[in-house]
Amino acid sequence: MQARAKEYRDKLVHLSDGGLVLYRYYFPSFRPKRIPRAEIRRVLRRKNTLANGRWRIHGGSHLAWFPWDLRRPSRACVYHLDVDGQKLVVGFTVEDAAAFEVVVRALGIELIEEVST
Repeated sequence: MQARAKEYRDKLVHLSDGGLVLYRYYFPSFRPKRIPRAEIRRVLRRKNTLANGRWRIHGGSHLAWFPWDLRRPSRACVYHLDVDGQKLVVGFTVEDAAAFEVVVRALGIELIEEVST
């Protein structure tokens, strides 16, 4: 995992001022998905629960699509992206949530924490 003031990179994602790359996104090719920074409206941090994709190793449903991550069940949170012009939510996890969120804020992307009731 690598984090600088305006860049975060691990085995799952790469976030920079150019945008977000989600590795192993498409099935069956496992090609990455690239989302330009200008299209990212906000990032929603959610607790990693069954309803939010805890056991969604790869793929998704009508609610969200997740790239491949065998360790997703053990991660504390998942992220959902609000992307311009895209109805399907992009869900993903990172190896170091704290470092990722520092870069999200440094890039001026709105970060919203889901409030559990």
